Amino acid sequence: MLSIRLLISIILSAGLLISSADPAQAQRSQASRLLLSSKAMIKSGKVREALPLVQKAIELDPTNPDGYCTRGSALYKLEETDKAMKDLDKCIELNGNRTKANKIKCQIYFERKQLRQALECATEAIKYSPDKIEKSESYRVRGKLYLEINEPTKAIIDFNQSIALEPEQSNAFKHRGNAYMSMKLYQKAIDDYTTGLKTDKTDRDIFLTLRAQAYEKIGRKDLAAADRKKTQNSVLDEWGDFMKPGSR
Repeated sequence: MLSIRLLISIILSAGLLISSADPAQAQRSQASRLLLSSKAMIKSGKVREALPLVQKAIELDPTNPDGYCTRGSALYKLEETDKAMKDLDKCIELNGNRTKANKIKCQIYFERKQLRQALECATEAIKYSPDKIEKSESYRVRGKLYLEINEPTKAIIDFNQSIALEPEQSNAFKHRGNAYMSMKLYQKAIDDYTTGLKTDKTDRDIFLTLRAQAYEKIGRKDLAAADRKKTQNSVLDEWGDFMKPGSR
């Protein structure tokens, strides 16, 4: 296995072979290659090992916001959140990927129980989302935050936006159903859980369990029992799943 120092040396040497006429352009190219390699390492789980590559990329091209966003993301994964925040703020300052930077900041603030700051970051993520899928996810995140601070009406507005953008994404129906449950609008919750069951391929047991709880609230213990009988696993409600990996 190549050492990190040797890997950096190979990447830099490749850049020198490609271009020596424009030193500044050569440095930017070298930085881009280092970032590509570091992202691959981070994706494969080698987060700490990737940091020296990102650091070298930043040294070569300190005006590239992608370097700070990549390092901030890595530092967050390593639970070095203060350092991560500084890098993410630098990425935003340099007009980098504001959506990604704000989403990570939102997660950090949520974990610190600084919910108002998390809401601000979620709003910024919505503002700068580059496509409907990113925007839909950002609306779901902010909606869940509104539920956390007991503002279900605002949460429902965000879930409505998410559903309009991504009508086949079942999680928005699940979260909107949870919002309706908190407002004691049980039939609306049942309708959303039922729609979620039609579109979801993986969280079937969760939807059945949530719908069973809603059925009990309207006195339909027979339907609640039928839903619980259909579940294949013992499932508790999923109210505490905020930003769980893979929950979108």
